[in-house]
Formats: sequence, C-alpha cells, structure tokens
Amino acid sequence: MASLDASFISGTDDLTNTTASLSITPESTPLARPDNAFSQKIASILSTSYTDPSVRQAITSLDSRVRENTGYARRHLRYNTEAEIIAANGLALKDYSKLINKLETIGSTITQLTQSFNDMQTKTTVANSTTDVLLTEAKKLIDQRDSIKVKQVLLDAFKAKFVVSEPEIQILTQSSHPINDDFFSALQRVRKTHSDCQALLSTEDDEQMGLDIMQKMTQYLDKAYDRLFFTVQRDLKVAVSGSKYYGLYKDEMTMRKQLSQSLAVLSERPNLFQSALQSLAESRNKALSTKFVDALTTDTRVEKAIDFYAYDSLRYLGDMLAYVHAEIVNERETLTSLFEYSYQYHKQHEKLQDTDPDLEAIALEGLIDPEETVNQLLDKITSSMIKPLKTRVESVIASETRIPLVYKLIDKLRFYETMYNKAFFAKNNSDPMTATTSCNTPEIMRALEGLVQHGWRQFSKCLEEVIDDIKDRLLVGSPDLQSPEFLSEAMGSLKEVLQAYEASMVTGTGVIVISGDKTNGKEGQEEEENNIVDPGNIQKIIQDMTEPFLECCNRIASDLPDNESELFTINCLDAVKMVLQFYDTICLVKIKQLDGRIEEISDVLVERQHRKFLEESGLQPLMSKVHEYYELTTTRLKQQQEKNEEDSKQLISRIAELKVAMQDGPLSKEKLAELSFGLDNFLPSATMESLSFLFRLASPRLAQNITMRASQKFAADFSELERLVLDIYSVEDSKIYFPRTYKDVCVLLAIVDDTMSIRSVR
Repeated sequence: MASLDASFISGTDDLTNTTASLSITPESTPLARPDNAFSQKIASILSTSYTDPSVRQAITSLDSRVRENTGYARRHLRYNTEAEIIAANGLALKDYSKLINKLETIGSTITQLTQSFNDMQTKTTVANSTTDVLLTEAKKLIDQRDSIKVKQVLLDAFKAKFVVSEPEIQILTQSSHPINDDFFSALQRVRKTHSDCQALLSTEDDEQMGLDIMQKMTQYLDKAYDRLFFTVQRDLKVAVSGSKYYGLYKDEMTMRKQLSQSLAVLSERPNLFQSALQSLAESRNKALSTKFVDALTTDTRVEKAIDFYAYDSLRYLGDMLAYVHAEIVNERETLTSLFEYSYQYHKQHEKLQDTDPDLEAIALEGLIDPEETVNQLLDKITSSMIKPLKTRVESVIASETRIPLVYKLIDKLRFYETMYNKAFFAKNNSDPMTATTSCNTPEIMRALEGLVQHGWRQFSKCLEEVIDDIKDRLLVGSPDLQSPEFLSEAMGSLKEVLQAYEASMVTGTGVIVISGDKTNGKEGQEEEENNIVDPGNIQKIIQDMTEPFLECCNRIASDLPDNESELFTINCLDAVKMVLQFYDTICLVKIKQLDGRIEEISDVLVERQHRKFLEESGLQPLMSKVHEYYELTTTRLKQQQEKNEEDSKQLISRIAELKVAMQDGPLSKEKLAELSFGLDNFLPSATMESLSFLFRLASPRLAQNITMRASQKFAADFSELERLVLDIYSVEDSKIYFPRTYKDVCVLLAIVDDTMSIRSVR
C-alpha cells in the first residue's frame, strides 16, 4: 500500500512537472479546450485530495487486491476488477433464479386459492339468498321467547303478590278448617295482599284491578275475623268455666299458645276484640266475686273461713287483704299469659316494618298495647271484690278504739296499698308510687285509699276521745312530782305506734329522709326540719300524741308552787323524751323541741339555785357593788389600751371612791370576818342541799347539771368579790380576814377548774 501510494504520488509529480515544462497554453493547443476529456480528467485528479474519504477507501480497496505494484498488475487491474464483478453478478443471478422459481410457485398457489375463494364466495352467496327467510323467522321466534319469559316473570310476581290460592281461601272462610298456624299464615297472606294493592291504585291502568282485588281481600278478611272472634269467644267461655283458665284442656300449652295468638290477631279489629274482652271480664268478675265471698264465709276441709277470725282485728284485716292480693297476682299472671303472644306480635310488627319494605303499609296504630290492656282488664275483673272487702274493713276500723291498734290497721292498709300497686303496675315496679300517675288508678286502689282515709279519721277520733276524757278528770299532781299516769299510758301508745312505723319502714311502706346543713346553726336546723319527708305523716302523729297530753300536764303544773311546777314540767317533758329517744331517726325534730323547752326551764332553776347560794352564803347584799366595781375595772383596762387618759382619770377617781366606800362599809375588816364565817358554814353543805332540793327530778343527770351550773355562777361571783378584796387590802390582811380563795370554793362545790387563785398569783 505504501509502494502504491508512493508510485501514485511520484506519477502525479512527473505529470505535473511535464505539464509545467511544456508550458502549454490554452490558446496554443487543442487540449486547452474546455471540452478536452483528458484535461478534464487531469484537472479532476489534481483537484482530488488524498484526505478525501472516498479516495482513501478506493486506495484501501486497491491495496487489498494488488499484492505487488508492477506494471503488469497496473495494466490488468481493470481487467481483473471487471472479471470479479462479472463473477459476482453471475452468482447473484444464480441465486435470483432460485428465488424466481419459488415466486412462480407461490404465484400459482395464490392463483389456485383465488379460484377456490371465488368458488366458495359464489356458493355462499347462493346459500345466503336461500337462508335469509329462515334467519328472519328464527329471530322473530327468539324475540317472542324473551318476551314470554319476561311476561312469565311478571305473572309469577303478580300471583305471588296479588293472588291468594284457593286452599288458603278455604282455610280462612270454611268452618271445617281449624284455627291453627295455617289459618294465621293465610290471614297474614291476605292482609299483606290487601296492603300491596295500594301500589296498583297509584297507576291509572291498574286502578280498577287494584280495587277489585282489595274488595275480594276485604271479604276474605271479614269472614276470617268473624270466624276468629267466635272461636275466641267460645274458647274463653269454656276456659273460665273451671277454676283455672285452661284446666279442661289436655294440651294446656297448645291451647294457651292458640288462644294467646288468636287474641293478638283479633286485637287488630278493636270492636271484636273489646267484645271478647268484655265477655271475659264479666265471666271472671262473677267467678271471682263468688270465690271471695265463699272464702270469707265458708269453711273448707283445710282452713276456716276468713270471717271466723273477726275477733282478731289485725289478723282479720290482714287475711282479707292477703287473699285479695293473691287473687290479683293470679289474675295478672293468667292475663299476661293470655297476652304473651301480643307482646311478641307487637315487637315482630315493629321489626318487620323496619326491615321489610313490603310491610310499610301495615301500620302499628291498630295494634293494642298489651300492658295497658292487661291493666284495664285486671281492674274490671277485680272490682267485684271491692264491696265485700270495703264493708268488712270499715266495720273493723269503726269497732276499734285502741289508738295503737287503729294505727296498725292503717299501716296494714298502707302496706297492701303498695303491694297492690306493684301487682297492678308490674312494669313500673322500680317506682310504684309514680305508676298511678301515668295510668288510670284501678278501682280497688281508690277503694283502698278511701279505707286508709277512714282509718285516719278513726285514729283522730280515738285520740280526741282519750284527750277529752283526761280533761274531764280532776287533774292533781303526785307528791313526788313524777309524770302522771295518763302521760305514761299515752307514751306507751306512742311507743307502739313508733314501733309499727319502724317496722313499716323496713317493709317499704314508710320513708324518712332528713337533710340539711347541720353546721349552719338555726338556719340549718330549720332547713333540716322542713326537709323531712314522711308519707305516713308520722311527725303530725307524734305532735298529736304528745302536745295535748303535755298541755294537760301544764294545767297540773299551773296549780303547783314555782319550784315544784318547774320540776314537774321537766319530769313530764323528760318522760316524753325518754320514749322518743329510742326512735331518734324518726323523732329527731321533736326531741330537739323538747330539749329546748327543758333547757329553758333548767335556766330558771339554775337562776333560782344561784340566788339561793348567794342568800345563804351572805353575798347577796354585796353583789351589786361587786359587779359595779368589776365593770369599772374592765372599762378602765380597755381605756388604757386605747390610751384615753381623760376618761381613765374619771374612772380611777370613781373606782377609788367605790373602794373607800366598800372599805368603810360592807367590806370592813369586821364585816369580812363575819362574811368569811358565813361562807365556812355554807360551802361544805351547799351542793348536798341543792341536790336534795332537786331530788324529785326524774333525771339525776339533769339535777347534777343544774347544780353544777348554779355552782359555777356562784364561783364566778366569788371570784369578782375576791378581786375587790385584794384591791382594797393587802395579801396578808386578806388572808387574815378573808382566807377563802376561788380555788377553795371550786373544791368545796365540786367544780373542776384548774384556774389558780388570784391571791396565790399575787
């Protein structure tokens, strides 16, 4: 390649040199013409650059073919190249001849396929022309089949919703078929169909059809409800003919379920339902009345008649009320079992109406309230026992004159009043007192309330008779000043009443709630008294059974001397209080009232004892001056603290004048010696004489309290006197003429006081 390039370059250089040496001009030679091919070729060669990519590629190809750069190789280069080209073209033609043969084969195949396709197309065209009629008819048949299927579905839906089968109609209307689950299913089916007809009435095309169907369904329903009514009426008559509702039937559970379900369904026709209930109520009313009268008047093999125990008022009343309560409970249980299916039926309708859109038209307004129906029916049935019960109870109460027993009879009535309330209003047992406000009060409950009021009138009458009898007597107090016998008897009666009331609180017939802030003094006490809730009016009973008798005691006390009058009054009040203390929860208000009255009278006795101590000790004439001196000294101390010098000087002069007057008069040394001698005679026996004066008090504790309070007041007065003596005389002189000290007085009067004597301090 390098030699070829070098020869080529040298050749081009020789050619260049030759042309340059010849100095050929374009005008002097034919080669100079523009169309000279050789000059153009040379010019083209000269203009070619070695760096041109095509030239480089040509040289590279030439180098690979020419192994030696010889003249022979250069001369035969063209020949060799063309020979190679011809050989290559021959190979290409040979290969293309094979391809052409294959293409010819494919062409013949395509021609055959085209011919076959044309033949098939011709046959298909002929077949299509012959089957168009069949396809059209088949399409029509398919469309008709689909339409028939849709109509069949609609027909089935219409039958399911608006058509009642003949067997169901026979079950509803023919009396040969019994009232059983099939009957109730068919009845529900007819009711649902009747309700579904509302959808047909909303369209003009189907309105007449809907009216016709509704008319038929109405006829079926009327016949079915008439059958059901007569069946229920027959079953109820048979049921109430025995001692039990279902006693005559072998399969009691089946009969109970059937009758309960029949009543639940019949309740959708209020007129028929009320007629059936009225028949039941009248039958049971008569049977219950006869049974109650027999229990009152007729003996059995097992027990005596209730009237046999009329001599025992409390037992007689309790037996009658207990019998009535037992009958009420039994009747309620039986009626509840009759209407047990009504509860489920009512709840089932509510659930179905919420879950099933098809039942939206079935309204619940026509359904009964089972609880209210049972209460009304129970009221009608049990009203037959009111007259014999009321007559006997009024007779028992009117014949009783003992106050505690009358109250026990009233309490027994109130107890059974709550029991009857619970029996009548079983769903409101959590708050039976409010049950009668939400429903109509049963007749037997109103009768019982009237008997309770009759008992309270008899209670007041007996109490008034006892008080009038006491007032008509000649009332005289006993020598020992103890409470009179009539008060003890009255408190015995009150004790029995309170015991009965406490027992009623345990059983739930009485309630006491006391509230109020005990830390607010009088306001808290008033609020505490006003917040007492007592259904049995026990506070009024306590007041009525104590105050009239205490007034009689006051009449006796008014005829006694002063001291004996107070002692007698305290004994009477304390006797009442001692009874009430055993029932402090109930009698808290009254006990506080009695304590206040006893305290007032005790204050009077304390003042009298205090004056007696002063008189017997000889201090009485001195006390006015002693108190005046004590007040002046106290005022002076206050003024000194306030630094009021002018007023303090006036008080000092008055105190000095008073001291001089006392020293020259009542508190002279001779008078002090006499006073000290009198104190020595009085103090050792003062407490014993006071207790002997109060020994007729029924409460020793109260007597000691009065004596102690009087002694404390006397000791306080002595302390003021001792202060005055020490201000007038020296400690040595006071010990000589007035040796007694405040501490000595406290010891002799049995007063517990750790205060030291003023004299020992000084």
